[in-house]
Amino acid sequence: MSKYISAEDNQMKYDKGAIIVYGSVYADGKPAILIKGAEDDAPVAKATVNLDLENDLQERIVVIKDYSENEGVLNTLRDIGTIRVLTRIDGMAIVYIKDDSIVEEIEEASKKRSAA
Repeated sequence: MSKYISAEDNQMKYDKGAIIVYGSVYADGKPAILIKGAEDDAPVAKATVNLDLENDLQERIVVIKDYSENEGVLNTLRDIGTIRVLTRIDGMAIVYIKDDSIVEEIEEASKKRSAA
């Protein structure tokens, strides 16, 4: 189930309102974490970047962009317990997705994409 983040807990630079974080996939099937507005359901940001990471936990390890319009995303997701930071590199971080509901959404989106 998507994760609601209150405006008080949202540390994003460009969108200070309440947001919803949910799991999905990119067109190539790689995992994605997306953010939309809680009140209007409008897309706000892609928290992740689509990079090819070779790992055994394909739907759990992603790269978070934390600069420019995404500044504050990493801290927001970390502070609410959605992710654990593994390493940081130049405004980005390789993270482990701790939140099982986000991973389940990624898996569901992957199945839908494969079936299409």
